[in-house]
Amino acid sequence: MRGTSRHYAEPELSREWNWKKQWLVYTGLFVVTALLVFAAFFVYQKTLLKGKGNVDGLMQHYPSYTKLKRVLAQGGEGWSWDVGLGASFFDTFKGKLTNPLTYLLLAFPQKYLDMAYDFVTILRQYLAGVAFLIFGREVKLTTEQNVLGAFAYAFSGWAIIATLTQGTFNNSMMLFPILIMGAERILKGKSPLVFIVAEVLFLASTVLWAYIAGIFVILYFIVRYFHFYGKNGALRTTLPPDQPAWKSFAGHFGGFIGDGLIGLMISAIFVESIIYTTTSAVINSDYDANQGVFYSLKTYFAMPTALVSLNEVHEAYSAVFAGLLVTALMPMIIWTVRKKKSTAGIFAIFCLIIGLFPVTGKILNGFSYSVGRWYFVLTFFLVWAAMECLDHEVLGSRKRMMVLLGWWFFLCVWVVLLCIFYLKMLKHNIAWESLLSLCMMFPLLAALAVRELRVPKSGQRKAKVYRGMTAVITAILVVNVGLNSWIMMTGAGEGGSQRIKTYIDKGAMPELYDQYVQRVVPDIQAEDTSFYRTDQLDDGFEKSNVNIVFGGRSIYEYFSSISSDWLYFNKMLGNNAGYNRRIVSLSNDNRPGMDYLLGVKYFLRDKNYKEAEKPGYVPYGFEYQKTIDGVEVYRNKHCMGIGTGYSQYITESELKKFAPLEREQVMLQAAVVPDREATKVSGLKHAKISELHTDVQSLECSVTSPYNVKLKGVKKGEMTVQKGDDSEEDNYFNIHVPKTWKNMQIVVSFQGLDREPITWDQHIHLKDETVADQGYNRLKEYLYRNDYTGGTSFIITAMKGDRSKTGECYKYGNTGLNDISDYNINLGYYDSFSGDIRIHFDKAGFYKYDAIKVYGIPMESYDQDASVLDENSLKDVSFDDKTVRGMVNNDSDRIMYFSIIDNAGWTAYVDGEKADKISRTNLGFTGIKVPAGKHEITLRYRYPGLRAGIAVTIIGLGLLVVVLRKGKRKNQLEE
Repeated sequence: MRGTSRHYAEPELSREWNWKKQWLVYTGLFVVTALLVFAAFFVYQKTLLKGKGNVDGLMQHYPSYTKLKRVLAQGGEGWSWDVGLGASFFDTFKGKLTNPLTYLLLAFPQKYLDMAYDFVTILRQYLAGVAFLIFGREVKLTTEQNVLGAFAYAFSGWAIIATLTQGTFNNSMMLFPILIMGAERILKGKSPLVFIVAEVLFLASTVLWAYIAGIFVILYFIVRYFHFYGKNGALRTTLPPDQPAWKSFAGHFGGFIGDGLIGLMISAIFVESIIYTTTSAVINSDYDANQGVFYSLKTYFAMPTALVSLNEVHEAYSAVFAGLLVTALMPMIIWTVRKKKSTAGIFAIFCLIIGLFPVTGKILNGFSYSVGRWYFVLTFFLVWAAMECLDHEVLGSRKRMMVLLGWWFFLCVWVVLLCIFYLKMLKHNIAWESLLSLCMMFPLLAALAVRELRVPKSGQRKAKVYRGMTAVITAILVVNVGLNSWIMMTGAGEGGSQRIKTYIDKGAMPELYDQYVQRVVPDIQAEDTSFYRTDQLDDGFEKSNVNIVFGGRSIYEYFSSISSDWLYFNKMLGNNAGYNRRIVSLSNDNRPGMDYLLGVKYFLRDKNYKEAEKPGYVPYGFEYQKTIDGVEVYRNKHCMGIGTGYSQYITESELKKFAPLEREQVMLQAAVVPDREATKVSGLKHAKISELHTDVQSLECSVTSPYNVKLKGVKKGEMTVQKGDDSEEDNYFNIHVPKTWKNMQIVVSFQGLDREPITWDQHIHLKDETVADQGYNRLKEYLYRNDYTGGTSFIITAMKGDRSKTGECYKYGNTGLNDISDYNINLGYYDSFSGDIRIHFDKAGFYKYDAIKVYGIPMESYDQDASVLDENSLKDVSFDDKTVRGMVNNDSDRIMYFSIIDNAGWTAYVDGEKADKISRTNLGFTGIKVPAGKHEITLRYRYPGLRAGIAVTIIGLGLLVVVLRKGKRKNQLEE
């Protein structure tokens, strides 16, 4: 069938404008509506970069665009040293590098980058509507169906939420209509070019979007095939009269899969990156482990509110609202499925049904936590299906118009009377949005009724009334989405949540980054050109990627996926600061051994910062050097740089026999190699466990002065915490250390600690309240009991004098890591230590623990072991984004350990000869065996699989040319 569209009979359409006029009308509508939707940002002078809540725009996108601007000006980059501990530039930024809109954004000066981000983010939303217009032309929607459909799609709840939180998510909104259009064209026997291009763009952006879109486009092709080739289908006549549609299905589907494989081949240059990024990251946090098959009853009660507001009912991005017109026409979608076998209607209903179950969000999020990212697919089919209903054949019946009126009445009763007034379960903003929408839906239905039932039978007056009512409908839609957005952002008066305040002020980004201590890194790098990393005063989540902006090498990272090897390194060493969420690593908790193993040379602290009076935050071994632009710079007296040599090793299984804090000491004495790699280091000394010294001491301690906390002591037991809050005075207890200890690093350790999920009644009781105090009616009380899950996350704060550190648990949260039970909190180094450590929990609940301990770690052995490694570190180091060079002069064979995350792109050479890499040395890094004597060590980075990827891409392009020429030739022969 490919190569010809002559068999497909296009229906005759009335009231048609050409596509250019449709685009102009849509563009005008978009501009007017966008001014209303984003009015709060103009009034309050805010950008679309959030400073609180979902801060991906601030923490991921803005630093990434800043780096891209710098790198592209310099001509490119291979390995990015300023992304966490280092990462492939292409792997990390390919989604932006392959998107043409990125280069439009980068054309803006740096000082206006926040405005550029806003402009391009809204442009994506606009282009999503344009994509729907193009698709609508392919499936022959009428002018009003196409324009109103594009408008509804662009200003759907999902698109608006994506713009306000993750601007790049609207890439999927742009590409999905084109992908479905490509499948549509293949089914009609047209060129597969559109489909293949859309597939390549999906694969180039993000594997998740390609995965979601791939599932639905395959399902679409199957269903649409039988729509076209089944009984009474538009293409039924192209098959032999007696041949059932299913007999030719295999051939058509095989051709479609073949087109998909060509797209995959063309994308081969990205595929290696997709595979590596996916397999090297922790993606499953078992978020739904306690959720079950269904959502809570309270969630189902609230779901209808999502049809009339921008409310995300159950999960992030689970926004169903696609405008009042779509909501009003939803009952007719069922009618079109029954009467017309509408493909769009089938998929809209299918998506609505599967959206009722948490497992759908989990499967469509790559079997990770359940989330509503896939709702862009639901939005597309819902809008398309609703637009098919915007037809006189469907609406030109009093009976069906009464059905729509009954649907409106049901929503009023359910949302207004039940959810808002009786149950009082909606937030202030959502309640006002819902009330407004339902009030405006009635005149919209009235306009539809006048247009379809009361239009004069003929003449100019008919056209005038028809256009007039369509204009009224359009005006209602524009005003409604504008007002709903204003309410969502500003709170609709007293009692509402003013979301707009969580966004960054316009023009504030340069000033904001000038406050971060990383601002002095370029000055340090200008003076010290050796390889090193920096640490800084721990100040939380939002500074994780600041080093990317300034081009610094640090030990912080926040991306949607970070190296599982780095997380494993933190886990094995019991570093809770670097192992609590799968998306972030927040320092080494000021532990000197870990700093040494990662090549940390400088510690930065703003002398004017509110915590600056706390000298204990500076790790042991760092000495004040100087102050640059108000930032105090401390230098580590021990620093291995990028790598050092070990004269002995142990296996990973042997390391596990030590406690986590002891492992840090062991790894300063012997390299750790995976058991399967031990043969690569034959001939080197295999250290015995008994030969490795550890001096971590468990200090005598006891529990005293509990307030709103019930526990028996430091040994295994249970603990009840009441009145959990951010306030340190709501609950606390002291860990008392009676004896004075000298020259030690002090670590508070909670071992085997878990917070048990609690019932709603227990939650109320722990707040020192009663159920009666809540003032709930019986139904609301039942719903809240059914909905309450209790949670397992918590934050422990340990305080001693002016020092305050935390241990964090996010189990079963959407990014939390669940295999944590021990929480080590490093209070730092003390010349003399004794007395009380105050402990506070931020969550009330029932806790179980195996032990509460205080460890003291003398620093003498650290100094001794680090000095030995200093002597054997890589000397005369030079490096860039593709190469590391240095010299060693070994007195014996050694394992050279490099603090570079194990990556297939790195190749090692000793005196020009390729060396056999030891995978995952020291729990996830790069290592090689180097013989005794003086040697030049070279590490070279080349994007792995590049040549093979290019070759496969060229083959794919060649196959595409063959397929296109074959189709063109077939058309010529048929003509």
